[in-house]
Amino acid sequence: MFFEITCILAAIVIGALYFLTKQNKREKIDFHGKHVVITGGSSGIGYDLSIEAARQGAHVSVIARNRDKLNEVKKVLEDIRKKAGTEDSQIIQIESVDISKSFEDTKAAFERLAKNAGPVDILINNAGTSKCAEFSEAPIQDFEELMRVNYIGGVYCTKSVIPSMKSRKFGRVLFVSSQAGQIGIFGYTAYSASKFALRGLVEALQMEVKPYNIYITLSFPPDTDTPGFKEENLTKCEETRIISESSGLSASKDVAKGILQSIKKGNFFNYFGINGFLLCTLTAGAAPVTNLKDAFLEIMTLPLARLVALGLLFNFDSIVKSCHKKKVKSN
Repeated sequence: MFFEITCILAAIVIGALYFLTKQNKREKIDFHGKHVVITGGSSGIGYDLSIEAARQGAHVSVIARNRDKLNEVKKVLEDIRKKAGTEDSQIIQIESVDISKSFEDTKAAFERLAKNAGPVDILINNAGTSKCAEFSEAPIQDFEELMRVNYIGGVYCTKSVIPSMKSRKFGRVLFVSSQAGQIGIFGYTAYSASKFALRGLVEALQMEVKPYNIYITLSFPPDTDTPGFKEENLTKCEETRIISESSGLSASKDVAKGILQSIKKGNFFNYFGINGFLLCTLTAGAAPVTNLKDAFLEIMTLPLARLVALGLLFNFDSIVKSCHKKKVKSN
């Protein structure tokens, strides 16, 4: 009798998951011929995203602030286009604008890009910055700047493309968050808050635009080997640095490929490795379910994910406690 009841319950659960994933089924797309806009695309993950999108035949528009770096990435993308023999059919363009300063300026930049390459099909909100400091020591300007760059900048860019996507009933938008946008880390009170904010935006936005065949992806890359990461490490809190080193460092090219793959599939979450999966499982909440495998694994591994998280928190607290003792001794 127990076996029969277990089988019935399992069938009900699997049936319910199948129904939910079918409701959220997303058409797989490719990048060839699509107009892809990448913010923060002149260095780090954005640079590799730009290269990979160009290799896959997309019309690539790169937005960043630094004009010199933009010219450098444009030359690289044009070389890729030349080798592919698509100089007459593939559009490569750059736009220098600070997306965190003005919605009007940002919107105007997107209008110029769309005039040359057509309406934006895929927007990758990659531009972002990070600063590390204890809350009591962090300048209030850090909180304002990080929120403007990491959150408001993405809002400006997305508002610039959503009306056109809705009218065409097609579009993909990805926001690059961070694993620090899933779990609060010592020294990241300003940074984590700006990345956590993206979660609320993305969940609400996906519900609004889903009827228009527009799908949103939220990416949680781990620490990645980029120039920005190296620069941040120079002034990073000791506690944060030790915690960061415990999770390893990912290659920027691998992260870029993973991001593009998630956009193609229309996944709501984009994560990396077993740690990324467990963090997404633990923080899934009311997020949309986009495939049966992940939905089933989330339910089955939730207790394990919570156990692992508690272990991580214990380890992080131990690191903070040890560093605190060293500070007290040195004073």
